[in-house]
Amino acid sequence: MKPKYIPLVLVCFLLFGLAVQVITRQIQQERLQKRRIILGDLFFKGRVINSKIYDYGGRNYRLVCLKLDSGNRKDLYIFNDRCAIKIKDSIATFSAGGDDPNFVIDYIMVNVQKNVSTYHYKNGNTTTDVIDLEPQGLSVSDMNFCR
Repeated sequence: MKPKYIPLVLVCFLLFGLAVQVITRQIQQERLQKRRIILGDLFFKGRVINSKIYDYGGRNYRLVCLKLDSGNRKDLYIFNDRCAIKIKDSIATFSAGGDDPNFVIDYIMVNVQKNVSTYHYKNGNTTTDVIDLEPQGLSVSDMNFCR
């Protein structure tokens, strides 16, 4: 490649990277808006009182039961391809994502308006991430695990 084409190639790579970043951000914003339409201003926090490991796509996931300390919904049931959560009698049931035996979840806080979920683990670590209440392989019958 001749040296005079190197700046052109670099500019093309930069433009491609920028386009990918813009498209990714737009997709994330669309997902957030759809999640807010489905979940509204949902907020809750509580301690894990029970959980179950289940397999989905060859990977272990954890279904959790939270005894809610606080929240803004008494009862809620949503099960579709974007969201799976049940709140009944101050107990929330949902998938907490991939299971890692080194990070056993103890306490969870979810705030849809801020698009944040915070996980406190029994080993003392804490993680904060974008909310993910997707079904992740759960079935309708799994939503009754936390009776």
